[in-house]
Amino acid sequence: MAFGIFVLTVYANIIVGLNEIRSSIWPRFFVGFVCGAVLASGGCATTESTRSENVKTSGLYADLNVIHRPDDSVTVSASLHVGGRYGTSVELSGADHWDVNGEAFPASDPGSTRIAPTADNTYNLTFVRSDEQVTTTIVAPANPTILSLTPDKIRVTDRLTITWDATAPGDQLIINVTGDCLTTQQSYNTLDDGTLTTDMFSATPDPTTTCPIDVEIVRTTTFSVNASFEGGVAAGLRSATGSAEYIGLN
Repeated sequence: MAFGIFVLTVYANIIVGLNEIRSSIWPRFFVGFVCGAVLASGGCATTESTRSENVKTSGLYADLNVIHRPDDSVTVSASLHVGGRYGTSVELSGADHWDVNGEAFPASDPGSTRIAPTADNTYNLTFVRSDEQVTTTIVAPANPTILSLTPDKIRVTDRLTITWDATAPGDQLIINVTGDCLTTQQSYNTLDDGTLTTDMFSATPDPTTTCPIDVEIVRTTTFSVNASFEGGVAAGLRSATGSAEYIGLN
């Protein structure tokens, strides 16, 4: 997948307030999210940092994500900043740490861990301090099952129509269409209404060139962070993938 987790940054910042969290294919899709879902904004937080022991919870901005991947694993990430989403990074110190559903996970910045999915798709992310525990609940959205890719063999000037199961929508979808022989990769921020037709594809000059066309749909649902924080964004994401074939003039 050409976009993958880097845009889970190489995805990001499109859906806070209907347009702040952005995503793409899983390896790249997650890196982007770990940066705070920052693609559209142009970068991650400043390299300056402070220790969490130095800041009250009411002065922290929390960026929390639960990413349910196609392989049925779940990545949970949590980062804190002072001065808003792109302010000073906070390093966990002292007794401060993150729990997910009661289990501690690594105190890196941003902290992240891969876990098995829960039966009800619910994840309680708790910021644990010596004198308080602050929990934000995130529910992973329903799988955006791809129903069809039409046509499955794409010729020059064709467009690809993607349909998916929209009976349990999230807040928004990111759809990425990529291929090694395409000169333009396509990404769409769209309503979760069940269908999308792509733009025409632009491929390499050789009309006989062929390659797989990878499609990734990322469904995103946003939540409010615990009111004890100064502010923040919490999101649950789940993706589905499929493929067609670009055959040019063949």
